[in-house]
Amino acid sequence: MPPFLFVLIGLLGLTQVRQRPGMALGVCGLAFLLILASSMPWVATRLIDSIQADCPAIDALKGEGEAIVILGGGVRARAPEYGNRPNLNATELERLRHGARLHRATGRPILVAGGSPEGAVPEALLMQGVLHDDFGVEVSWVETDS
Repeated sequence: MPPFLFVLIGLLGLTQVRQRPGMALGVCGLAFLLILASSMPWVATRLIDSIQADCPAIDALKGEGEAIVILGGGVRARAPEYGNRPNLNATELERLRHGARLHRATGRPILVAGGSPEGAVPEALLMQGVLHDDFGVEVSWVETDS
C-alpha cells in the first residue's frame, strides 16, 4: 500500500547513507515528498478519480442485468450507539443506499454477500437487516460464506 511503500523506500535510502550519501538523501527526500503528497486530500481525490469509472444513469440500467449484487464493505466490530453490537461501516452503508435506490428504480431483486472471517455475525445478515429496517427493502438472497 502506498504509505508503507514510501516508508520502505525511505528506509532503503537510509541504508545507503555511508556508501552514497547524495543518492541516499535524494531517495529519502523523495520518499518524504511522496508520503506528504499521498496524505493530501487533493492528491488522493485526483488519484481515485483517475481510476474510478463514472456510474451510468439509473435510467440506462433499467434494461440491464437480472439482479443487484451488493458486496460487503466492512464492519465495525463494536458500535456503541447500537449497544456495542457489530454494525456496518460508512462505505458499506453507501453501497446499501445505492443498492436500495437501484432496486426501487429497476425492480430487480437484491443479493447481499459478506461472510465473517472472525466467526462473528456474517456481514450479509447485517446488510439484510439494514436494508429491511432502514431502507424498507427486502433482500432476495443472502450469501454468508464469502
